[in-house]
Amino acid sequence: IKAIEELTGVEYTKQDDKLKAAFHVLADHIRSSSLIIADGGSPSNEGRGYVLRKIIRRALLFTNKIGNLNIFSNLVKEFLSNELALYSDLKKHIDFIENTIIDETERFAVNLSGGSKRFYEMTKGEKDNKFSGKNAFILYDTYGFPLEITEILANEQNRIIDLNEYD
Repeated sequence: IKAIEELTGVEYTKQDDKLKAAFHVLADHIRSSSLIIADGGSPSNEGRGYVLRKIIRRALLFTNKIGNLNIFSNLVKEFLSNELALYSDLKKHIDFIENTIIDETERFAVNLSGGSKRFYEMTKGEKDNKFSGKNAFILYDTYGFPLEITEILANEQNRIIDLNEYD
């Protein structure tokens, strides 16, 4: 949490509960991501790789609430330097863990940009305040654009996603 404060200039103790939760998510997710990667996991679309990808990308969503996407990868060294006494075998994986998280962060940044563009294209010319569940699912299934982000974008345009159709 101290490292997040230093990287963002945002003081934990002066924040509301929602922003404090973002600090906790980042701290928890950097730990779990680092340990999974050190154990041989890598982000992918299936199995534990899928879980790792979701953990990293969920953390990246929370970095936007505090700062920017880049702070997450900067937390790796801080976490590892604090935890090497407890997890001494992590020392040999520091570069691999950091590079894996940086690569996934870059992929997700591209995904966010492309997905946002597709979202706006899908809503162009629509007159009502709805966004089809089918389009939300296409963004997720075909382009890997998280429903959480689609909901944020829809909310910004006062649109409602048909979640029954999405399901």
